[in-house]
Amino acid sequence: MTNLGKLILTENLSWMIKDISNNIELMIDPSKGPILDEAKEGDAYEFYVDTIAIGRDEFSITEVQVAVLKRKAS
Repeated sequence: MTNLGKLILTENLSWMIKDISNNIELMIDPSKGPILDEAKEGDAYEFYVDTIAIGRDEFSITEVQVAVLKRKAS
């Protein structure tokens, strides 16, 4: 599932994405590609929420979610 969100810059200079539909903020995993090199605050991106592996099982993150950018929305 893909969502639409806008980039915001946090106080510690890391990126978050604000989900336009649900009005929630998610942190961005910077290891997911070079797309943030050209990012500007307020840019709209499509993203999906990643899962993490804990031991041998995968869990969806609930408290702190990781938004992985897919592409810039036109």
